[in-house]
Formats: sequence, C-alpha cells, structure tokens
Amino acid sequence: LHHHPWDPDSSDLIITTDSVAGNNEQVGVRFRKNNEDAGAVRISFGSTQQYKIDYCAPWLNLPANLPSAVNKVWRISYNQQTQDFKIFCNNVLLVNTTLSD
Repeated sequence: LHHHPWDPDSSDLIITTDSVAGNNEQVGVRFRKNNEDAGAVRISFGSTQQYKIDYCAPWLNLPANLPSAVNKVWRISYNQQTQDFKIFCNNVLLVNTTLSD
C-alpha cells in the first residue's frame, strides 16, 4: 500500500490501467482527511464495468461511452469548494456529480 499526498485543488489524479472487462480486477483510491478515511473511488472491470464512490453511492454502471481501448488513462477531478467530482477515461467524461458531506 502506497500513500501519495494529493491536493485536488491544484491538480487532477491520474491512474493508468490495462484491465479488460470481465477480468474482475479493481482499481481504487482511498481519500483521507485529518488522518481519517474520507471516502474512496473504485473502478471494477467485471462483465459490467462499474464505479463506486464510497460513503456516497452503491456500485453504478459506467456509461456506455466508456472508451474500448485496453490501455486507459483515468483522470479524477475534485473541487473541494464546490464538491464537484468527475471521472474521465481517455479524456471522455464519464461521471459528473456533486458530492455532499
């Protein structure tokens, strides 16, 4: 387990994957605030590719416009002031939501 500081107001978080639908792999990022869990975002590569924002929503299907390329660059964007949360894959906007406390 590696811990990497991230200031979401200064840059987006970039994750690369080479997982394919149906292999049941997952990738995730856990967020901490004041040394306590503050949530996480996870992406699952099951037969239906899904994402989950811990403490906010159940597993949800990724949209049909998910790029089909095996090599994917995921970009997670979060504005702490407005609580706008976005997930991009290969520069395609997949998730655009507002989180709450």
